[in-house]
Amino acid sequence: MGIPVPPNQLLCASQATWTNKTKRRESIEARFSILLYIGDNLRDFDEVFRYNEQAGNDGRKKLVDERGEKFGRDWIILPKPAYGEWLKPLSQGEADANQLLPSVARLTVP
Repeated sequence: MGIPVPPNQLLCASQATWTNKTKRRESIEARFSILLYIGDNLRDFDEVFRYNEQAGNDGRKKLVDERGEKFGRDWIILPKPAYGEWLKPLSQGEADANQLLPSVARLTVP
């Protein structure tokens, strides 16, 4: 697209040891105007989405709903179904299917 990106700034390699991406985002935002973020994990957009067992899936869904206007406009998510943080709350076998369904359509699994 003809957008000049210096190779030494493309991946922020000097900051690759940061597991929390907040500082990387802040570093880039201080120097550039961000058009949009693309990621495969909610935490690619904001650390507030870090999975919290106490809040559980319902808490995370609430956070997504509260920031819903950003999805598709400022944040583009390209799911990576092979692995990711989305696996953390899943460990209930067949009952995990309920996490993928609206509450009105939940399955009855013993």
